[in-house]
Amino acid sequence: QGCSAEATPCACASAEQGCRWEPNIDGGECVAHGVDEPATGCNLCPSQSHCLSFIPRVLSFEPSNGGYYEGGHASIRVRVWFSVPIYWCATPDGQGSGVAVWCKGRVPELEELSGAWLSIAESVLSVDLSGV
Repeated sequence: QGCSAEATPCACASAEQGCRWEPNIDGGECVAHGVDEPATGCNLCPSQSHCLSFIPRVLSFEPSNGGYYEGGHASIRVRVWFSVPIYWCATPDGQGSGVAVWCKGRVPELEELSGAWLSIAESVLSVDLSGV
């Protein structure tokens, strides 16, 4: 059937024929992997064996475990440091990434935050909770 039979980046990257996912305006297509061409990107299929060293691990965060903010809401910010640079991942329908935060004693306790509340600088995720 060839590479074109594969419909997802990971299926393409693992195809026995030697294929790679080529992103395009329609999402992408699976094509034959040429000698001097890059493999399927880890951002497209992170489960590839060569991508395992790029999986983010949390190194630290603030406030620290058990820490909390009291009083005013002028500058409530949570920061998380990862082991590798992190990036926004847009879904096929054009939606961006988000973050869920849990605030004990607040109703609802779980709050989904969109990109408007988030910023990324290299390997640090910052979440502005001032308006939450």
